[in-house]
Amino acid sequence: QCAMLAGADHIVRITADCPIIDPKVIDEVIRLHFKKHSDYTANMITPTFPDGEDVEIFTSKALKKAWQNAKLSSEREHVTPYIRKNPGIFKLANLAFTKDLSDKRWTLDEKMDYGFIKEIYKALYKKNKFFGMKEVLKYLRSHPELECINNKIGRNEGYLKSLKDDKRMAKRNG
Repeated sequence: QCAMLAGADHIVRITADCPIIDPKVIDEVIRLHFKKHSDYTANMITPTFPDGEDVEIFTSKALKKAWQNAKLSSEREHVTPYIRKNPGIFKLANLAFTKDLSDKRWTLDEKMDYGFIKEIYKALYKKNKFFGMKEVLKYLRSHPELECINNKIGRNEGYLKSLKDDKRMAKRNG
């Protein structure tokens, strides 16, 4: 509704649980979106970036179509799954990193995540308020123990829980 009120043609989605998001990654996803003339572009259709570097951009037309056609509560709660699950309807593009870092967790969902992020900010923020992936990776190479703080938490646990709830709803309504 906000996109329609604002008259937006494209929406960039970055969630609040990604406090280490790299502005350069955001820019790369946006550039790819316009280069490919996509309906939806992200860097996590096939994850290669750390969890917490997630960026999506999509057209307001795609969002409207998803809003009109999404039937599952998970597709509504998480905004874009309907778009990603329908490549026959939408033109999708994915930005991949040069190597697979999808096992890294830089998002803020749990208390352990906060501990990890706090350590990153304590080490990097004073030196450079605009640090990015490059600086975090460099720091973690010399402090690999930090990744043990939250590496037992799975990627996209909230979305996976929503999918389980969808299945339970289907059984109840079955």
